[in-house]
Amino acid sequence: MIRTSEISEVLASLQNMKIPYYINIPLAVILRFFPTLKQDITCIKQGIKTRGIDISFLGFLKHPFKVYEMMLIPMLMRMLCTATELSASVETRGLGVSCKKTSYTEVKFRMLDMLLLVIMMVFYLAIIIMKIKNI
Repeated sequence: MIRTSEISEVLASLQNMKIPYYINIPLAVILRFFPTLKQDITCIKQGIKTRGIDISFLGFLKHPFKVYEMMLIPMLMRMLCTATELSASVETRGLGVSCKKTSYTEVKFRMLDMLLLVIMMVFYLAIIIMKIKNI
């Protein structure tokens, strides 16, 4: 879902489903945090390799504290910076403001969505029937 949809589309969909805004925004922050964290870890690993430090499993066994320190400290600092930036994003979106929220993105329930919903319901019912009949 996140790889194929923009965060604004996900937020608009959740808003159309009448999910409260105080749930939507933190969810959007969480969904944005993990891809950012993955990119940061990749950059940190590249930086460590550039310094000539072996971060493979064997390298970790040889110098566990060195690899641990080289990975953990930058990762914690990046996570702190990212969390600060994303919390500022939440504030600019007006999480605490009680007014009607609008979106630039208009999300409609299409035929493909209906088809996928029916397929998932059939699949779910099949699982329930199999569970009841102990298949």
